[in-house]
Amino acid sequence: MKIQKIDRSIAPKIETIARASMSPVLEIENNLGLPIFVIKGSAQDILKLEFIFDAGVKRHENAVIPSFANTMLNEGTTRHNAKEIADAIDKYGAFIETDVDRDFATVSLFTLGKFFKDTLPWMLEMIFDAAFPQEEFEILRKSRIQRYQVNMEKVGFIAGKKIMELIFPNTPYQGSFELDDYTNLDNKSVLEFYRNHYKNKGLKICLSGNVTDEVLHLLKTELESFKRDFASDEKPMLFPEFKFNAQQCFIEKPKALQSAIRIGRPLFTKSHEDYFGMNVLNKILGGYFGSRLMRNIREDKGYTYGIGSGIASLQHSGYFYISTEVGAGVTIDALNEIYKEIDILQQHIVPEEELELVKQYMLGTMLKSFD
Repeated sequence: MKIQKIDRSIAPKIETIARASMSPVLEIENNLGLPIFVIKGSAQDILKLEFIFDAGVKRHENAVIPSFANTMLNEGTTRHNAKEIADAIDKYGAFIETDVDRDFATVSLFTLGKFFKDTLPWMLEMIFDAAFPQEEFEILRKSRIQRYQVNMEKVGFIAGKKIMELIFPNTPYQGSFELDDYTNLDNKSVLEFYRNHYKNKGLKICLSGNVTDEVLHLLKTELESFKRDFASDEKPMLFPEFKFNAQQCFIEKPKALQSAIRIGRPLFTKSHEDYFGMNVLNKILGGYFGSRLMRNIREDKGYTYGIGSGIASLQHSGYFYISTEVGAGVTIDALNEIYKEIDILQQHIVPEEELELVKQYMLGTMLKSFD
């Protein structure tokens, strides 16, 4: 059999994406007073179950408490310790992830469908019967203190922390925290936050993958077994109005070899009519590896290993940002080049070829995320 050699001097043919489609999102009726959303469409026997709580950083004046409450769910329940739970989940090749951002806290289960009946009870026990043991709390607190102290030596961490304070001053989205917020933290405050925001309030559930009728029945049955009133009695949060003032801030870090640059401003949410246009514009500027900022600051000038821009859409607001670390000696030059690229976008129409390339990249990324 003759093997045909590939001529690697010829680039592969680029296939354009005409349309991107995904499975519909279904809302499942139930007697629990819970929004349960389902996306069916996996060729494999895999499931992702996600519990979404209105328990993000915005919900407490001490920004570290929501994070602690979410992390402590992994540290044991009234019936089992952390190792027993981890071993039980690992036994079935499944895993549970916890996460918290400015708006929401999540607990996600990834499992084979055939083991859903075995792994789901462990997830629910973690969420609804978390014990918040004092010893594990102290271990976590000391670990976070050490991590904070290490991070405060990094210019990127310092700049990222400061930019959010400047974009959202005196609002819940500022999410500012200091070392004292860790050292003065007590387990009682974290437990109180858990009881107020995880126990049956503001909960939404998303289930995706190979969702069968048996899986849905099992989910409803297991939830009902906890005999809780899942109807939310938590009032919607009123986000305060604030005024953004453009300003520059320089934080000196003696002997630092690099400067961290963060540029940002408040923006609109995904429901705004300009969101999708701004999303395309962001990709052109710095949203992917072939962006203008990457070509200029990294490839042409060699000021950095990487630079990027992004859009964060939050529940009550949003923000646009540019992020990079450059050599300390070229900080001003890098800033001038960044603002030059912004000015070019404002003054000149994007060439059709570049626009089409970015649109195809975004469609391809979206198709990948649907998987």
